[in-house]
Amino acid sequence: MNKHQSSNNIVLFPHLEEKLLKQANEARERKDFEQVVQSFVQILRTNPEHVTALYGLAVTYYEMGQFPRTLEIVEHMLTQKIGNPLQVSRLHILTLMQLERFYEAYDQLELMLHSDKLSDGERDELRQLKETCLMLAEEQESVETEEDLVRMKVLQDAENNPHLIQDLSEQLKQGTYEEQLLSIERLKFLNVSEVSEVFKEYLVLPKSHPILKTFALRALKEMGERGTVAVYKFDQLVEIYVEDVPLDEKDIPVDQQQVIRMVSERTMDHDPTFHAFAYQIWMEYLLTVYPLVPGIEKKEVWAAALDYVTHQVMNRSTSSKEIARAYSVYVHEMIGVYEEMNKVLQLSSSS
Repeated sequence: MNKHQSSNNIVLFPHLEEKLLKQANEARERKDFEQVVQSFVQILRTNPEHVTALYGLAVTYYEMGQFPRTLEIVEHMLTQKIGNPLQVSRLHILTLMQLERFYEAYDQLELMLHSDKLSDGERDELRQLKETCLMLAEEQESVETEEDLVRMKVLQDAENNPHLIQDLSEQLKQGTYEEQLLSIERLKFLNVSEVSEVFKEYLVLPKSHPILKTFALRALKEMGERGTVAVYKFDQLVEIYVEDVPLDEKDIPVDQQQVIRMVSERTMDHDPTFHAFAYQIWMEYLLTVYPLVPGIEKKEVWAAALDYVTHQVMNRSTSSKEIARAYSVYVHEMIGVYEEMNKVLQLSSSS
């Protein structure tokens, strides 16, 4: 092999990049993300700074919920000044938000707003997103601080009241929704075998609110409980592994994550507030039905239904046909999923 043949193998396949890009686009249309990744990686082996492949790979990892990989790529692109800086920065910020690194996202938005290349519309969108980041960061900080205070108060109360577990257990079984929630949040800090039994008895009660049972499951997991437990929800008694209980969004299955990301991609840039509402509704639905979440094979249908639900909750006018068209799904399929969510969340009827 001569010097020219060995120095650049791409000469042997002058149209290889084009073919691989076409394969990636076709695979993306099929939602075959693994194939998309393979095609982009193959391009990057011979051209490590290929802009389309790098950015496409970052977006694909984002869609797959592999946010640390997305972050690694976009930070490399920003450092090496590869690609459209505003486009890459936007993906960087969305990834930081998915990783719940809200203050870092806020700082990046602050830097972006100093750019003189933004249109008035883009500047307004970034300002809204910055406000959302600050709100989420403050909420996150408040929750962490509040949890520490509750733990200290519960441990102090336990020293003064030897019957605290029994008192909280009675409140858990007979109290109002708010009292039951408070009992769960307090009991989990006592972390003794007696508390585990209290939660296990609560999980099979027929009349307890289903979302509170999920909070009780989370409490068991946080306390270090392992193995199977029985849960009674929606007239069904099922057994699940405590280890499988999701503590936050990062723990839920990829297909469920993709539903909210589809709504996010359609709304985040021009309406961050809508995305925040959609996220809260989706998580409430998943927490309420867990572990009886129905199959989400057609993620676009579920995303369309969530979009439709959010419009109704926010009292924003829209039509079912308009939203179904935006996600390329049939109206009757979207309404069917909407009605399923409606039963769980007790929303108003569709029209």
